[in-house]
Amino acid sequence: MSALEWVAFAAGIGVVGLTLWRWARGRWTDEGRATVTKLGWLWLLGLPYFVTWFYSYSYHYRLSFAIVPLMIMPTAVIVAKQFQFPVISYQSKQRTAMFLATMAVIIGVSVPGIVNALYDPNAGWDWLWTDKLPDDHARYVSGNKALMRLVDGLQIYLDEHPGETMRVVAPNVKRLPFFFPTQDIRIDRMPTHLSELDGITYFVYGTPESGSDFNTFAPGANQVLGSLALATTDPGNTTAIMRRAWWEDDGIFKYTIFELHLDNRFKQPPINGPANEEVEFGDFAQYLGYDIGGLEFWPGRKLYMHLYWQVLKQPTADYMIFVHLRDKDGNVIQAWDGPVSWSRDGNYYSTLLWEPGEILTDERLLVFDKTDAPLGTDYQIVIGMYDLATDARVPVTVDGNPEGNGYALANPIAIVPVPS
Repeated sequence: MSALEWVAFAAGIGVVGLTLWRWARGRWTDEGRATVTKLGWLWLLGLPYFVTWFYSYSYHYRLSFAIVPLMIMPTAVIVAKQFQFPVISYQSKQRTAMFLATMAVIIGVSVPGIVNALYDPNAGWDWLWTDKLPDDHARYVSGNKALMRLVDGLQIYLDEHPGETMRVVAPNVKRLPFFFPTQDIRIDRMPTHLSELDGITYFVYGTPESGSDFNTFAPGANQVLGSLALATTDPGNTTAIMRRAWWEDDGIFKYTIFELHLDNRFKQPPINGPANEEVEFGDFAQYLGYDIGGLEFWPGRKLYMHLYWQVLKQPTADYMIFVHLRDKDGNVIQAWDGPVSWSRDGNYYSTLLWEPGEILTDERLLVFDKTDAPLGTDYQIVIGMYDLATDARVPVTVDGNPEGNGYALANPIAIVPVPS
């Protein structure tokens, strides 16, 4: 609720409470005071339910039906006491007019709610008498598509794992436990370290509930958020620490569900081009090898490349990776700079988040867009690291010997004409 809504809410309680208190003290008979007492007990007995509803379930009007009578009862009593039904006092035209005006206001306030229920933005005006929304699930999907896509996906997991407890971390997605009251659904806060997700099946990142776009967060501030950039979308990839399993954006809410395999963090995946020597960057990272989708470039070609790193020590700066295509004289033909596993949503796994012993797969897309590069086979790829804040490059050692500030990969690269 906004500040203005809180003010209106408190003002309404204050007006009702003050009116009942004044009438109980002087303007009512013993019967009137007894009525106020009953209303007080009604509110008091309903208070625990009201607090539960207001805190956890007031996000949807359909869930308010059971609590609405408790909320409107005192107001109804006040209106009934203030304006006696006009059939009893026809002699007072003023009272009759006041009564009719009050009824008109009450009915007028109710009309928008009635009309709102008749129209569905996705199914139109005729959903009540057609099969456009045949059941509650369909009706919920109509207004909460992203949430129900999340719910349906989790239900598939439960159907495929009968008898197993599903453990889900979904920060601030307060509607989710409503659908899975017997499962382990944790919505309290955003975890900051991957160790907090040990034993968790799914991590749910929701916008706006869990946070905003990734490029609004400070790099290196949250290991869990940064690690989402390491997720694969390939269901056949069994070495990634997490998989971007499914997602949905309905224009209001957006949920991305990550299937966790955190036991892979400290396991070395298969490497097509393993390093045949001990290559270290600074004192914090060891280069383990690489693989690439091809050894030939031509204008417009796209190649996926993976670099594999093992963390030796906690880095103290946010380092970027440079990947250079150089000619035989060392001239840079094209450079692809960026953080580790930068994703299109602006997220990346900052070196500030690395942990000793962790093995990282850094995936990057190399797009060759040079049209005037000389054709030939005397090219090589050189990789290195530099401090984002200072541009200072990280020194490289090979088998303990200084190697400058870059490391050349073994396979030669060729630039060839565009295939016909």
